[in-house]
Amino acid sequence: MAWPKFLERPLTHLFTDAFLGLDTRFKISIFIGYIFVYDFYAVSLHNAQIKGLNFNFVTAVVLQEVTRLIMGLTLYSLQTGSIFVDLPAEVRRNREFNVHVLGPSLLLALYNNLFFLALGMMTPVTLTILLQTKLVMTAFLNATFLGAEVTSGQWLAIVILLAGCTVKSLNLFPTWSALPAGIYPGHTESVNFLHTPAQGYLVVGMQVVCGSMAGVSLEKLLKDKETDMSLNAKQIVYSFWSVLINLMAIVLGIGTQPSQFSGFRALIHAFSFSELAPIFSVTVIPIIFSSGVQGVLNVHFLCALSTLLKEVAKCIEIFTLGIFSYFFFGYAITPSMCVGILLVVCGLFLFSASRPDPPPITAAAGVEARAAQEEVGVIASGERGRRVHSLPHIHARTPLIQHTNPHVSYSVTYQQISGKG
Repeated sequence: MAWPKFLERPLTHLFTDAFLGLDTRFKISIFIGYIFVYDFYAVSLHNAQIKGLNFNFVTAVVLQEVTRLIMGLTLYSLQTGSIFVDLPAEVRRNREFNVHVLGPSLLLALYNNLFFLALGMMTPVTLTILLQTKLVMTAFLNATFLGAEVTSGQWLAIVILLAGCTVKSLNLFPTWSALPAGIYPGHTESVNFLHTPAQGYLVVGMQVVCGSMAGVSLEKLLKDKETDMSLNAKQIVYSFWSVLINLMAIVLGIGTQPSQFSGFRALIHAFSFSELAPIFSVTVIPIIFSSGVQGVLNVHFLCALSTLLKEVAKCIEIFTLGIFSYFFFGYAITPSMCVGILLVVCGLFLFSASRPDPPPITAAAGVEARAAQEEVGVIASGERGRRVHSLPHIHARTPLIQHTNPHVSYSVTYQQISGKG
């Protein structure tokens, strides 16, 4: 039986290659920023819960989507062009994208509604643990739907990451610390798999599938090279659909809180002064703002990296949130959390070390590399092994053509194309 590829690589591979494929400052910034913005959002939300602030969650969700839309319009005007001239032209040129992105928006809305339905059937901690299987589903969809290679080492790393998150959520040493486990710090619910109804597992299964499919399909649309639509424009269209779907959910009474109003009266009531006043407070505004930033970062994350790496980042978020909770709320760091951190760190290193090897250089890539050489004045020979003359400033290892995707990257060098490599 052949050894997994990550066992055949030298230990220096862990230090010479980019960790988790984060090989640029932009990718590192997006990855770290996504984690910390989520932690800020969770801490702000828990702070509002501690202060006993009651606000209409449905109204807050719509305002979060509106904030993302406003941020997208602002970024477009600063980086791309006029939102009154260039943006409408881009939208008209890419009608297919406008229709296709409705799918991920609907799936995400269904995911959020199923979340509240599942909470009525099981404890929050049980739901937290079951939702970690989204990482497995995302890896499966990446391999089948996007055609990405997930190595055996990465599958093992995913199992270790799931184990780490589960250990932290279960709080295996409750007598050692007063900190209970839960979705948010200080939650007093316990895990109860045996008394969870079968319908609850079915709802969570649907939720995992919807959430994973929403992320993978959105990633595919954002990375589609056949459209000439800018990333900011794509984010605006996606946010627009999200706002519209959430407004329709209020009108139809889907996933909303019980109310004496229905139809368009419910929509008017959701944005009445009595409902908006608690939201526009110093405590709740950071929740709305951070969620808006998180939505913008989500689009850039999927475009620069991948849905699978986003799920890996969520495993890290669970523990960074626990650390922030220690400093902001005084919650203890439990032994379960320490064991979980150790497992997650091991899983992250294994996931990074098990990334697929770069694909072999194809004949098409060679042709493109020869064309690139000719453009810079390099005369390439058509016979293998024959001496190739080049300009003095071109080094043998200088990349002439590069290929990148969210999972692997490689470059064709002068030395390889001339038969010296």
